[in-house]
Amino acid sequence: MELARAGARILVEGNLPADVPGVENLAQRRKELGKISKEIQGLIGNSSGGPADRSKRGGFHAGPDLGSLLHEAGISREPSVEKGLRLIRRRHVEGYHYFLVNRSEQAVDGWIPLGTAARSVIILDPRFPGRKGLAAFRKGKDGKDEVYLQLEPG
Repeated sequence: MELARAGARILVEGNLPADVPGVENLAQRRKELGKISKEIQGLIGNSSGGPADRSKRGGFHAGPDLGSLLHEAGISREPSVEKGLRLIRRRHVEGYHYFLVNRSEQAVDGWIPLGTAARSVIILDPRFPGRKGLAAFRKGKDGKDEVYLQLEPG
């Protein structure tokens, strides 16, 4: 709740929990869940046109389809996920930091489109802090910025 009020977009694929797990202090925990659920309902919007003011920077977005939720929240989808890559993308004052991991069974060796615009790309290896360099970078055929990556599985 604090994150949503501070401007974070919280995406919930599917529905919010309808009940609490376990039976310890069941009545009290169900009461707490009911209170929290009411607060969340005031901050939630969904793909079918929920009550949230979409002009707000943060809040909860819920719905059955992750793609629709990302669009509704104004978050660009990362095309690299379709290549088997997993990532964390963080915004900072000068742009974005990406942490990419190849969780697929196949090595990645090629141009990977980015979900954000870039002026340059630097590759850092977290295993070797001093090891870094400029990455090969270009504008793709579809207009998206791309970086050349070679990543083994794992």
